[in-house]
Amino acid sequence: MVLEATTSPAPWGRVIVPYSFRGPGTICAERGVYDNGTKLNDHVFDRAFDGSVNPKDAATFGDGRNMDIDEMARFTRTNRHLPTMKGRDSWRVEGGFSLGDLTNQLWTTAETQALYMTELNDRLDVIELLSNDRPLEPVEMGLAKKQLCSMGLYTEAEKAALVKTLEARTVTTNQR
Repeated sequence: MVLEATTSPAPWGRVIVPYSFRGPGTICAERGVYDNGTKLNDHVFDRAFDGSVNPKDAATFGDGRNMDIDEMARFTRTNRHLPTMKGRDSWRVEGGFSLGDLTNQLWTTAETQALYMTELNDRLDVIELLSNDRPLEPVEMGLAKKQLCSMGLYTEAEKAALVKTLEARTVTTNQR
């Protein structure tokens, strides 16, 4: 493990002769964790929840975007690998991946899959609300309406009819 605490913006900026040992498993840290010059990152949730990546990651990941579930499915069918993981062609061209590069791919994939699971759970919640007649809280109605409006499986007329059905079941404070 190589640790450096420089004030230079470039990793290992004060080193006159760059640290030469880069053997298997070498991990280098400089106000962030690097592996063979690859900075380990965390940008998926920033983009999903804040609408943009952290300024520290913007140079590397600022142009990217999170694919929705349908885009991911099309990508995997066409490319035979997840969009957040490099495929076998990249493996062959690059001669494998460094631990840092692979860690970034896995980290990005885990966070992206968590977003997909959350979206699918939200869709299931809407299906559950549509499959029964129980009264709804206004918060449930708001979430269901938002989720219904984003579902591409329904026409606008179908969405409006479903929202109207849910609105009729929503309990307001003066109905309690």
